[in-house]
Formats: sequence, structure tokens, C-alpha cells
Amino acid sequence: MVLTMRTLAGGLLAAPAIALLASAATAPVASTPSATADVPAVVAPLPPVTQEYCDAHYGQPVGEVFTWRTFTFQTYLGDARCETHRQGTYLGSGVAVDAAGDLVISARRHCTADPVVEEAPVSEAPCVGVPAQYSVGRVRLADFRVPATDFEWGFEARLPERSAPGARSALWLVNLEQVYCAPEWGELDVLEWYSSRPDLPETATHATCTDATYTSWHHKPATWDWGSGGRAGFHRWAVRKETTTGPGGRTITLSYLYDGRVTAADTCQEKLPSTTCDAVLDTAWTAILQTAVFGDDSGPFLRPADEDPFPTQELVIRDMWVATL
Repeated sequence: MVLTMRTLAGGLLAAPAIALLASAATAPVASTPSATADVPAVVAPLPPVTQEYCDAHYGQPVGEVFTWRTFTFQTYLGDARCETHRQGTYLGSGVAVDAAGDLVISARRHCTADPVVEEAPVSEAPCVGVPAQYSVGRVRLADFRVPATDFEWGFEARLPERSAPGARSALWLVNLEQVYCAPEWGELDVLEWYSSRPDLPETATHATCTDATYTSWHHKPATWDWGSGGRAGFHRWAVRKETTTGPGGRTITLSYLYDGRVTAADTCQEKLPSTTCDAVLDTAWTAILQTAVFGDDSGPFLRPADEDPFPTQELVIRDMWVATL
């Protein structure tokens, strides 16, 4: 997950004026996508993505509040086109609890020229005669945890079983109420999974941001051993923050774990001063669980090919834990 910029012209410097309305505090309900979509009549073009529009429609956790596995989450509402390299509408139905009690977060295609709403039929097939649009799901933990302490924060999750280029599933931590460029900003990407390269999951650490420039540790493996259960099974992904003190002073290390084994480790003081490491990493953290659909082919991103099928992407989370060390 790279830092999302809210302003269309440059870095995100302040929270937007949000005009979205919060929904009632109810748990999301599982929904079954239809295999094909009726072709609707063309009513009106999508609203242009202007700064004024995005100030009112940028995706925010202002949707349904619900409790899952003792944790309280809130769903996102808004237009993902206002985010860099993204497209899609955040819908409450993109987040559901299935019959097994697992949390399911989806990305889906809709064949319609109208704004995507909850009732929009889902189509995995290419859209004929109308634009292909998308809906995505995203939730954020309602509180911040483990300030100024060592911890392990993890998820047991299953990645989408089917894949086509254009989507990403992610489980990540952030230390700010709003995701924006700030000296104290930090982001721990416990899992990033791109549907264009389904066999190679990624992790990353991002710390501090000034003038849209930030320090990062990226972990993009060339191969991956999925172990028992394979890529389609449930696996445990975690980040562990550990502090040590030696002759050189205090050191903070972030380790990323897959099924209990360390796959990458980042020592903050290798790239940043200790004062910066302490200011960023000793803050409290919250979690974001989401799917995303890309809106362009910039850099490592690939948008869905409208002429190809787009299987509904379902990130299934069975468990989440937060433990102090």
C-alpha cells in the first residue's frame, strides 16, 4: 500500500469536508452476486472527478458500525476514483459476514452507465454496450491500540480463489486518523496481494512523509512457498514490533511473519534517525482491511481489462489478533 493522496494536484495536507452520511450501527449481511447483469438504460454520465467533488465523496469510514470477533469496525463509503490510481465505489455490501462467521471483503464488476449503488447487478462477464464499473469493500478498526509498546498484530486470511489483473487485497496498519502526508505518518502493510501476480504476496513498511516523499522498505519476493493449504488456503499474516536497547541506543525492528516464520525484517534506524523512528512507531495503530480496483496502468498497477472476465474478488478473514510483547 502506497500513501494515498487526497488532493488531486499533489500531497494530502488536510482532511476533506465530508458530506457522506453515517448509517445505522448494524452488522453487514452476506450477499450473493448474480452471474450476469441486465443492461440498464443510459441515464446520465458519471460526475467528473473534480477537487470539489472529491472533497465531498472521498472514501471515509462513515458507513455501518459492526462488531466482529470482539473488534468494532466501520465500513467505508465514497468514490475511490478520488484516490490515486483507483476506481470503484465503496459499498456496504462489499463487506459481509458469511455463514461461517468469517469477514468477507469483495471487489465486483457492474455493467452500468449510472452511479453504482447497492442494487446494481454484478457481472463477472465483460460489459457489452455500457461501461464497466466496480465496487469495493473496505473497513477500519474503530479504535487505535498498542501505543508505545512492542506488539504482534496479525490476521488469519484466505486470498481470492480466482484472479484477473486489476485488483488488490490488503491488510494494513496506519497510525493516523486520516491517511495523509505528515512527518508522524506510518503504515505497516502486513499483506498486499495483487491479482496480476497472484503467487507473490508482498509486505512493506512506510514511515514519515514530507512533500509527498516518504521512507519505505518494500518486500517483493521472486518466489513464494505457500506451504500447507497452498495459495487458496487460510494462512496467518502478522507484523511484530520489537524494541531493543544496546550501546548504540534504542532500535526498533519490524518483522513480517507468514504462518509463524519471519519473511522480512526492517530496522527503522538503518534509514531514519532514532527520534523519527520513535515518533512514528511508538504511536497507536489501527487496522484497515480492504479490496481495491486500479484505475490506470501506472507503475506496478494494472487496471482490469474491460473485454476480459473479472471474477468477484473475495478476501476472507477468519481471525485478527493484537498481542503485546
